[in-house]
Amino acid sequence: MTRVEINAELTKLRFEREKAQREVDNIQACMNALMQKRNDLDFQLKHGDLFTAMFGDERGEDSAFMDDNFGG
Repeated sequence: MTRVEINAELTKLRFEREKAQREVDNIQACMNALMQKRNDLDFQLKHGDLFTAMFGDERGEDSAFMDDNFGG
């Protein structure tokens, strides 16, 4: 191999490495988004949604937040 061929191969490999790193970064971002959605679902199952927690349910019953802060 000549010096020019080696440099060309190194450039090609650097490009491939950068492309692979972008793919890894994209996969990690997707995983982070899915983990956040999972955590949000777990929170909602445990505590209910924020609107209901603050303002009561659709039947018009006040929440503990409303009772504590506004006298029900």
